[in-house]
Amino acid sequence: MIKRNYILSFLIIFCFGLTTSIGAQAIDRNLLERIQKERAKMEIEEKRPEEIKERIIPVPMEVEPLSTIEKMFKERYFITPDRIKLKSIRDSLLEVVKTESLKIEIRKQIAPVDSLHPSDTSYFKLKSRLSKIEKELDLTTITLKQFGYNMFQATIHEISSFIPLAEDYLLGPGDELVIEVSGQMNESWYKRIDRDGKIVLPKVGQIALWGKTYKETKELIDNALRKEFTNIQVNVTLGELRSINVFILGEVKNPGLYQMIALSDPLSALYNAGGAKKSGSLRMIKHISSKGKTTSFDLYNLLIKEKILPRIQLETGDIIYIPPVGEVAGLTGAIIRPGIYETKGLNDLHDIIKMGGGMLPIGGTFRVQLERISSGERKIITDFRFQSEEEFKSKIKDITIRNGDLIEVFEISPLRHDYVEIEGNVERPGTYGLEKGMTVFNLIKEAGGLKEGTYFDRAELLRYRGVLNPEIIELNLTELMNEDVEENIRLKEWDKLKIYSIDDILEKFTVTINGTVRHPGTYPLSPEMSVDDLLFKGIPLQSALEEAEFFRIDPIKGITIRTINITDSSDLKIQLHPMDHILIKKKQTYREVGYVYLLGEFIYPGSYPIKSGIPLKDLVERAGGFTEDAYLEGVRFIRKSVADIQNRAIQNLIREARLRLLSERRYEFEEVKSAEDMSTQLRYLFGNQERLEKLNKMLNPGRVVINLTDPNQLNIPLEDGDTLIVPKLPKTVQVIGQVYNPTAITYGEGLTLKDYLDMAGGPKKTADKKEIYVRRASGKVVKDPREIKPGDTIVVPEKVKIGRDFWEIAGVAASILYQISVAILAISTFTK
Repeated sequence: MIKRNYILSFLIIFCFGLTTSIGAQAIDRNLLERIQKERAKMEIEEKRPEEIKERIIPVPMEVEPLSTIEKMFKERYFITPDRIKLKSIRDSLLEVVKTESLKIEIRKQIAPVDSLHPSDTSYFKLKSRLSKIEKELDLTTITLKQFGYNMFQATIHEISSFIPLAEDYLLGPGDELVIEVSGQMNESWYKRIDRDGKIVLPKVGQIALWGKTYKETKELIDNALRKEFTNIQVNVTLGELRSINVFILGEVKNPGLYQMIALSDPLSALYNAGGAKKSGSLRMIKHISSKGKTTSFDLYNLLIKEKILPRIQLETGDIIYIPPVGEVAGLTGAIIRPGIYETKGLNDLHDIIKMGGGMLPIGGTFRVQLERISSGERKIITDFRFQSEEEFKSKIKDITIRNGDLIEVFEISPLRHDYVEIEGNVERPGTYGLEKGMTVFNLIKEAGGLKEGTYFDRAELLRYRGVLNPEIIELNLTELMNEDVEENIRLKEWDKLKIYSIDDILEKFTVTINGTVRHPGTYPLSPEMSVDDLLFKGIPLQSALEEAEFFRIDPIKGITIRTINITDSSDLKIQLHPMDHILIKKKQTYREVGYVYLLGEFIYPGSYPIKSGIPLKDLVERAGGFTEDAYLEGVRFIRKSVADIQNRAIQNLIREARLRLLSERRYEFEEVKSAEDMSTQLRYLFGNQERLEKLNKMLNPGRVVINLTDPNQLNIPLEDGDTLIVPKLPKTVQVIGQVYNPTAITYGEGLTLKDYLDMAGGPKKTADKKEIYVRRASGKVVKDPREIKPGDTIVVPEKVKIGRDFWEIAGVAASILYQISVAILAISTFTK
């Protein structure tokens, strides 16, 4: 029995996990990336071969581990704005998490376990967010990378054998020639150069072409044919090109023997082999021909100097060899292209900085720092300072760079100079350049002058004195505008002028009107504002009493409350004081008026105005009574006041369920040891919390059980907002819950509860047969009913054993949600 409960709980939790997979992706980024990769792979497999060639689907590239060279410069990274922002958020979150954790510990000591505070949910959310911030922070730490090696990350297609050829292409065995002759004779021959490097033509014989250029080949064939034939035109083109085998060795990702067409050059051959490893040199790549000739080429000439690489035509047996990387130096700081560069014996600092694209405009020439490994024992920092760019260029030649050096170019100070600021009640507040002899009056004029409502008695000039708090210099704008020389102070660098408005300085007073008015609210107190002015803003309604309540706070007399007449001219002229409050009351007659909604099987359904407290039967008579199809036992009577009470009760019930879930999960969180476990626990917790919120929104109670077949029930007094819905006679019975086929069954007179359960497949093994109940169409709940009526709903709940281990706790949590869901489903079936 216990095993069955375990299996049941596992299945329920598995279903919950599926529904929360979308939310889980936001927590687990690795899971999202795996799903995206699988989706991209499926899309590729579904396409036809020709469509695959036309559409290239990018696949996220895996993060390449650091090479041994990059690890040597590992500690030097770029401080990006994103990293600074994330670090600030991370530090703030840490403090909040510590505070929330302390609150939980205190509540655990002074409160019972099942009274967990709802804010504990925020603790788990903060922990999850903190984990995500930490991962993003790691991504913003960008270590220095070796320059040039990322060029091999892209893949290239095989070079076509039908592209135009250069005239100096060398022919060899396997190349195919297409020879077309027109004029006195018309012939076409496809000739492939044999192993001896020859072709045979009719009446011409053998022609040796091995080692000849394409240009020489065309001339040889043309001359040979013209000796045998006259008045002809000869056209020689190349068909399929021969394949060659080339060895790619050394520090490459996939060394070995590669077959390629003869048009391939060393660079395309390296692409086929995956490119050079970061332990290999990009500056001393060697091509060793089958004849023993060695040629070296430098990829930096292409990547930095934009020079074309030497043309090398590969032959079978050639070797491309990449030796180990040579001496390197790192460039960081205010450099256009920071990175790790292979110096190839270059020791001039100027050339190395130029290799990185040069300095950024914010890179100062006044300080360059050199980090060097001294005698293989320790790192030494040396700063080089210069007073001008000319001095930098002249002295830089004396700085020699060694293998493993790190050069950092420091940025100039971000502090701005030669400016002043003005803010406040002026036309164009902002920053302005400080001109020689500039005064306060000049700055105000530059900012477009003062705006209306300026406070003239005081302005402030904040002056920087080299300390945290600036010096405050008071100014009188009235005297300043009258050209007072003492007030017109000469400005200094970084001065800030603050101009205040009257609203900034003087207290703002308000008055309030509410009650039976069209525009209730708080309004600014204007000079000489009267009661009549405030009434004009609020606009009393027709239902308002003439007598209103006038509330006033007097500094001397204290609080006074009096009655005024809003139609009396003398009361309307009362001058208002700060914080006066007028309450307009509603006439008693209008308070008794309400509306009741009659829907469904009435002769005249609709919205009816009523006097509160009249009996229901009077309103039914006004609506003409019921139709012949009215099903009075299934009447739904909904009342607003009851809905408010029921809503509060249900929210308390859901809150208790939420607290119990959090309480049980707390012990599981304390045992979490990995980020993956934390993610799983959070998905489970947030999934259940989300379902409880949805259940809370779905519940819309307020129904009062009523039976209109009982004459006494027609005397119920009505209230404003009541709704009475009379359905047609239903012809079905709903069976829901733990049965094999939950469904609606056609009502049959005389059928019993057992009959309907049998027609629904019977109760499952997980059903609690003792707790089966019937909810009547009227909303009344009956256990062990003697008869089943049209519109009834038979509810078969689940039997759950309460335990304390993880799977039993999960089963209890699932059962709580299940029972609430069943209740909602039951409500929905009889409210339709």
